[in-house]
Amino acid sequence: MSHRILVGWRWRILVSYFGFVSKHRREADFVCRACLCLWTSRNQARVGGDRKLALQIFQWPQTYPKEFQIANFLPPQSRSSIEHCWIPPKPPWRKVNVDGAVFSNLKAVGLGIVVQDHRGNVAAAMSKFDGAPLGPLETEAKAMAEAVQFARDTSFPAVLFESDSQMIIQSLNGLIVPPTSISNIISDSLQHL
Repeated sequence: MSHRILVGWRWRILVSYFGFVSKHRREADFVCRACLCLWTSRNQARVGGDRKLALQIFQWPQTYPKEFQIANFLPPQSRSSIEHCWIPPKPPWRKVNVDGAVFSNLKAVGLGIVVQDHRGNVAAAMSKFDGAPLGPLETEAKAMAEAVQFARDTSFPAVLFESDSQMIIQSLNGLIVPPTSISNIISDSLQHL
């Protein structure tokens, strides 16, 4: 008898929950996103990341759907025929050029870093194969994080970073808030600059 009451009680909660969701879809979506943001923020703080302010946590669910769409539904971009040429840094600066490549069939990425002086001479270079199934944006962010660490390890006194990802550069310069998918990587890179 008590088992039937327990099942009936659970069933009523489940039915009332789905009734609420069907009537208040937007509010339910927001509550789920807010819980995800709270959980993510808690985990970041738990592993030594930056703690977010309450205002940041509750603004995040409002921007999260847009970030998700940007990260997952980007239209294919056509290659422009604009010719790009390398602009050397002024001495004593070194330019650290960063790039990433996604190997979808291998579910892996490749990272490449080249450090050049004002004459274009290669001062240092590094490539790395990573068995992480990342997307293009996350790969570029990971490549930048590796480049920052590589520049520190090689002890060049003054470096400039160059990437073909405008979003990564703008995020590092504080011009935009990085998408959620790369915010931890950007934070780590900024801590090491």
